[in-house]
Amino acid sequence: NLPSIPSSTHGAGGWRVNRGSTTSHFNTPKLTLQWLPTDQQQYYFSWARAQKPGGIATTPSGGSPVSLSEDRFEPEKMTAWEIGAKTDWDFFGALRLNAAGFFQDYSDKQVGTQVLQDGFLSPRVVNAAAAEVWGLEIEGLWQPEFIDGLTIRGAWTLLDAYYSDYLEDTTAMQRIA
Repeated sequence: NLPSIPSSTHGAGGWRVNRGSTTSHFNTPKLTLQWLPTDQQQYYFSWARAQKPGGIATTPSGGSPVSLSEDRFEPEKMTAWEIGAKTDWDFFGALRLNAAGFFQDYSDKQVGTQVLQDGFLSPRVVNAAAAEVWGLEIEGLWQPEFIDGLTIRGAWTLLDAYYSDYLEDTTAMQRIA
């Protein structure tokens, strides 16, 4: 909820100061289903909702404050799904193989950017309408029985992340680029 508060006041020496507040209230549920067919195998599925609070972008030194409404950004929300397996095997020693696939669906994704303001680039947080992340993770660990003290580890991650809906209304050539 974004209360209506005067966006700026003029301080001593003609300084312009933005003042305001913002409050966020949310819950973040998570559900996990787990199946253990043996002592060496675990399979799971999880679903969760997450949220990062919205706020008011701060203006760094050298920047010029704009109206408070231009500095506000909305909470970022995400729904996440994951399915995976954690397994231990006896393969000429101890072998552990784990794998997980996941999907993260964002709305109002918070994006750090810069805007041209009074001739200066100024950092700002804005909201992209939507973003998605698809991922796959695989990891393994092997301790062969024929070489004492040797451990071989490996991991691989594949991510496909993109803004599925992000439109910025601008006429500035550097922003278009």
